Amino acid sequence: MCLLFRHMARGSVMETEETIDVSLLDQTAANADEEPTMTYEELVSLCAPIAKPMASRKLTKQIYKLLKKIKAADLRKECAHFGVKAVMRTLRRGDKKGFVVLAGDVSPIDFISHIPVFAEEKDIPYIYVPSEQDLALAVGTNSTMCVFVSNNEAISKYYEACLQEIQSTPAPVA
Repeated sequence: MCLLFRHMARGSVMETEETIDVSLLDQTAANADEEPTMTYEELVSLCAPIAKPMASRKLTKQIYKLLKKIKAADLRKECAHFGVKAVMRTLRRGDKKGFVVLAGDVSPIDFISHIPVFAEEKDIPYIYVPSEQDLALAVGTNSTMCVFVSNNEAISKYYEACLQEIQSTPAPVA
């Protein structure tokens, strides 16, 4: 398959042709439809050692369900700020109450290691989930390392359940 790309370089347009192996795209699309083959314990074992507090299997499912409800209700702009930049902006402004969900298998972990410290300073609860891919899938993006979730009356029941469970999770020992 041959695709035509247009590149902008200092005001001029340059067209290039690139070939892409269609069989690789078909395999990727087929793999995306399959269920994850790793168990919760295997996913947790792949996480960084500083990824604490880690959400339990039940809480992880609740968080993913909440994020899917936000996506289904088309509330991503009001309730979910995803990505390191957006999460830090929301925490810095301090105008919203909510909690932060971080992926525990981010490599290198330095990309998000400053967010828990900042969240603790602002008294915002945070929790790690074991899989970056599952977090991104729940939010509806290709990849995301962290999400700030705030409340809305359409998702209030799920939000309150997750928030209560996150607040009851013991804090990591320093």
